[in-house]
Amino acid sequence: MRHAFRLSLLATAIAALAACGGGGDSGDATTPPEPVPTTTPVAVSVGAGVTEGAQVCVDVNGNGACDQGEPQATSANGGASLNVPTADVGKYAVVVTQADGVVYRAPAGATDVVGPYSTMVFDQMRATGATLAEATAALQSQSGLSVSPLARHAAGTDAGSATAALAGRIMAAALKMQLDALLPLAGQKDSGGVDMTAAAIRDTVTGRLTTMAAGATDAAARALAAGTCTDATSAGCNAAVQAAATAAVAAHPLKAATLPDYAQAQRLLAAAQTATGPNEQIQGTFSLDFVNPGDADNWFYRVLLTTTAGAVPDANGMFTASDLRVRSVGGVQTTTSWTNDPARQGDLHWSGSAWEGCAVGSPIKSTPRDAGGVNRSDACGSLNVNAIRQVRQDISGQSMQAVVDRLAVARPGWGVPVAGLGASSALAGAVFPAGSQLLHRWATDVSLATTYDVRSSNEVTVPLAITAAGGDARGGATPACAVTANQAFSPADTLETLVARMRGTPCIFDQATQTVGGSTFTSASPNEWAGQSTASFGTLGSAAVGATPQTAYYTPNELIRVAFGDGNVARYYSCLQRWSDGSPRNCTAIGTGSYTITQLGDGRAMTFQGVPGQAARLGFERVFVERGGKVYFGFRNRTAANSYNPRLNSVAANALLTQYSIPAVVVP
Repeated sequence: MRHAFRLSLLATAIAALAACGGGGDSGDATTPPEPVPTTTPVAVSVGAGVTEGAQVCVDVNGNGACDQGEPQATSANGGASLNVPTADVGKYAVVVTQADGVVYRAPAGATDVVGPYSTMVFDQMRATGATLAEATAALQSQSGLSVSPLARHAAGTDAGSATAALAGRIMAAALKMQLDALLPLAGQKDSGGVDMTAAAIRDTVTGRLTTMAAGATDAAARALAAGTCTDATSAGCNAAVQAAATAAVAAHPLKAATLPDYAQAQRLLAAAQTATGPNEQIQGTFSLDFVNPGDADNWFYRVLLTTTAGAVPDANGMFTASDLRVRSVGGVQTTTSWTNDPARQGDLHWSGSAWEGCAVGSPIKSTPRDAGGVNRSDACGSLNVNAIRQVRQDISGQSMQAVVDRLAVARPGWGVPVAGLGASSALAGAVFPAGSQLLHRWATDVSLATTYDVRSSNEVTVPLAITAAGGDARGGATPACAVTANQAFSPADTLETLVARMRGTPCIFDQATQTVGGSTFTSASPNEWAGQSTASFGTLGSAAVGATPQTAYYTPNELIRVAFGDGNVARYYSCLQRWSDGSPRNCTAIGTGSYTITQLGDGRAMTFQGVPGQAARLGFERVFVERGGKVYFGFRNRTAANSYNPRLNSVAANALLTQYSIPAVVVP
């Protein structure tokens, strides 16, 4: 029995060995490893406004197109999946090319959503050297979005995401309109006499998209508030998108007449992006940013000046410049810095460690400019920090009038660099001398400081608590808010006082009429006063209060206001402005967000989140600053994303100033 048992065990062992693929004298059996995958699937979403069936690829060679051998797929249901070599994941930009030829790009590291916003981030990173985080933050600020421009807006359920998604559609439609109008100009010459290719025109158009971003946000927010786009696929919403895009293109400076100028600048930018070599030599000089000549006794200009001493790097390797704004009024000259209003020279800003002022001569500290013209600047203790690229163009011998005409194109957010000129007899026949240069500058604001005007006229005032409570004064009723004696305002001492008083409860009056110069104007019914329960967030429009002749009960301006609720709630409103006194009337709620109070040195600042898109065009972000027992209206300018700001160098500038009998600028 023992022998039989041993044979049985041997048979079992042989059978088991055979089942495992054993045999011969190969030693212990092993299972061969699974093949290691060489690619990784990468999901890419396309933004709102990007058409289905677009070609999506990883742009390995960086030429902005999808070439054979690059990982690619066709978009469907809002996205595509790319099989990317594992070693290449996150290394390259992604390109989306629609059937109609519109191209979108996204920078490496931010390729989750590709569309108008990712393209704007991509362009400013290339143009100014901004990082991904800096470019994204700048675009969010400039566009007035309450969510990241690179977020998956379609997946969001909040008002900010809905606004961003609709604004993206508007931007995409505006881009398509501009390309349809400008691509037929391919083959014509830019201002430098070089043929404009279709690719160059596309780059020029997408490079200026940021100037339309705030308007798109505003239009999207208003369409959503009106209910026009409750159903995003409706004919009414599609019509609203096309109307907003048409308005954006109409207001945009890039048109057939100006394309050659912008295309030449874009060509110089492209060349600078691949430039190599030593850093640019810094020397004592200045550049002219803005001039309004007026006449011999009345003029204004702004220059950025580097003295001979400032051209020597300091212990940290930084160069030093200053901002000078010189004006003559009736022959009397004054100089300011950082502000055009002499009365605002005392403004204070938070530098990150203290509240500081910017006096005349306060320094701009800059890094060396590399071969491609890129550097960083920190103005007046972090008042604003910029990533900049500057490219020089020789304009020696060119007509002053022709160059001025190019510079007289308004730049959204910056105004007109050479204002009030047009066809000028002072420039007739004049040309720029040898050594004259046009300085093409692209900038991304990396950070802008919280700032406030220290004057008593800028203090925030609040009503009595009984007035702030509001009430209905119709039909002869007399709530406390309707009693004149109770309508006095006094300075707020803390941010908490502001929060406690401004709760958004209006004082309601009967419909009112006003007769001026034989004309009668009538208010809305009921006639609601909100000045005693909301605080100013900003004004859209520039109509003068009380201007004559009066044409309506209200001005055409729109007042954006804020009120507060428990739990750090901020409620935002759009209000009418009464013509006679500018008071806010008949406010409509436009959104709800929140506020945050932060300690800044010996002061505190209240900032806001979830701000509705209707505030995008204000040009600044509202901040309330508490210091020394007072509350002030503060602000933080909206950061500029890839702003284009051409200037004249010192030779060209002094030649131009001389034509207008403005004293030449002397570099110490």
